[in-house]
Amino acid sequence: MNPALEVKTERFSRTEGKTPAFVEGEVQTLLGAVDASTHTGLRDRALLGVLAYTFARIGAVVNLKVEDYYPSGKRFLLRFKEKGGKEKELPVHHKLEEILDQYLKASGLEKEPGSHLFPASIGKTGGHAASAIVFMPWLDIHGYQTST
Repeated sequence: MNPALEVKTERFSRTEGKTPAFVEGEVQTLLGAVDASTHTGLRDRALLGVLAYTFARIGAVVNLKVEDYYPSGKRFLLRFKEKGGKEKELPVHHKLEEILDQYLKASGLEKEPGSHLFPASIGKTGGHAASAIVFMPWLDIHGYQTST
C-alpha cells in the first residue's frame, strides 16, 4: 500500500515558462532598433542577431571566438561550445551573415581569429576589451527580458 496515493497536489503544467518564438518581422524590428553607427552598436546588433537566429544559449554566444564563424562551402557556420564540452555547428542565416560581416569588418576583428567575437566595450569610446561581454543592459532598457 502506497500512502502517497491519498495526497492531492496541484497539476504540473509544462506550458508555463516556455519561451515564445518570434513572430514575423519581430527580429528585424529588434535589430533595426539598435544604433549601428558605433562599434558597440554593431556588436550589440550582431550579438542579438546570433541569439535570435540561432536560439543558442547566451553563455555559448558570448564565448564565441572570431574563428568560430567560418565558411564551409557556400555557407558560413557558427561553432558553439556548449555545456559539458560539446560542440555544435549551425549554418548562418543569410541576414545574420550580412550583420556579422559588417560588424567584423568595421571592428577589425576579422584579422584576430583568436579574439572573442563579442568583446566588452571600454568606456564612452566604444573600443573593445579583450574579455567577452558579460551582460546586455540595452535589452533591459528597451523592455526585453534578459534573465533566464
